[in-house]
Amino acid sequence: MAAHKKEIFKIQTSLFTSSGEASVLIYNKDRSAEYETTISDEVNAVLKIMGGDPKKFFYGKGVPNKGKKGESLELIEEAPWQDW
Repeated sequence: MAAHKKEIFKIQTSLFTSSGEASVLIYNKDRSAEYETTISDEVNAVLKIMGGDPKKFFYGKGVPNKGKKGESLELIEEAPWQDW
């Protein structure tokens, strides 16, 4: 994912995980950017916005990590439903 390029990401909550912890999967259409994370305060804020839906779409962009390699995902706003 190129830094600062806005694109659509799907966020979906997991039904089952190997670790037994609830997790969230976030990825773009071609899965060139994919994140999996356990439930945290940040993720809980996103889940609250999702309103109990198991998946939703958001505009997001990569933001360089200060002092670290790679980048983080910044969610900007909800995007319209996608068929993927």
